[in-house]
Formats: sequence, structure tokens, C-alpha cells
Amino acid sequence: PAKVLYFCERRFMWNSLDRILVLSNALRRHMIKVGIKNEKIMVITECINLDDFKNANSYGDNIINHGFFHEYKKSETIINAIPIVLKNYPKQKFIFAGDGPELNKLKEIAKELKIEKNVEFTGWLNFKDLIERIKEGKIGITCRSKGMANDFVVTSGLLQDMASGLAVLAPDTEATKDFINEN
Repeated sequence: PAKVLYFCERRFMWNSLDRILVLSNALRRHMIKVGIKNEKIMVITECINLDDFKNANSYGDNIINHGFFHEYKKSETIINAIPIVLKNYPKQKFIFAGDGPELNKLKEIAKELKIEKNVEFTGWLNFKDLIERIKEGKIGITCRSKGMANDFVVTSGLLQDMASGLAVLAPDTEATKDFINEN
């Protein structure tokens, strides 16, 4: 009963606002489904400054995953898949650029899997250095865990990889599918 009351109060509050800004059409559809008036919702999608990437054409052979390493990003999925890739491509290099609470766990998994010579952890990079590392890639991988909140976002990392000309592997989320199908 308390949850129902809370939700009804939220819906009333959201509908009393002049405008609600959301990050994706997926979130817009969800809000309409739960009773928010369509005319109240405005989509302002995740974006990057394309001028930052006008000279960021990919020239390398690395596979890169970058950003804030947190459990909801599921970068350990990539780490655990590396031995499978290395069976056919033993010299393939993987770059993990970024920092976060899961970084040490990712390093531990790489050590346990004995793939340290194929994996580089850069730590946090300034934006200019990050662009340089993205350019060294041929494939950018963005991960997300399954869950409603992750269904509603497109990450800037995915946009940066695409703007740099990398082939991308992206999560099977509603917002990401919308973005890729629209572009």
C-alpha cells in the first residue's frame, strides 16, 4: 500500500510540472506507460561535442573499454571473454581506460586468467589523452548490466567510440537500440 501511494504521489507530482526532461525515447515511452502525459516530456539525448572528435580517426588494432568502472557497467564480462578471443588472436591487445570502484577487481580477474600481457589498465586519463587512446582502437566495447535504469541511457563512451570510427559492441538496451537504429 505504501508503494502504491508513493507512486501515485510521484505521478501526480510529475504531471504537475511544466516540462520533464529525459535522456532517451526509451525513458519517454516508460514514463508515458506509467501515466505521465506525453506533452510534458521532452527528450534531450546524451550527446558529445563532435568537434572534439573531428581528427580522432581510428588507426590502431586494440580493443578498448573506457569510462567509470562500476559493477553496473559489467566490464568484467569483457575481461572474462578475453581468453576466448586470445585463442584465435593471441596477440590482441585490450585497453581499459578509466577508474572506479571495480578497477582493482578487473585487474585481479586479468591476473587470475593470466592475460596481463594482453591487457593494459591506463587509470583515469584526461580527455585529450583518452581521445588518443580511443584512436589506437579498432573496436570499442560498452557494457551495461541488465536493469530498467540501464535500459534508458546511451553512454557517452559509445558515442565517443562511434565518432572516432571504431566498430562498436554495445549493450542490448532499449535506448542503445533506439540510438543505433536512428543513426
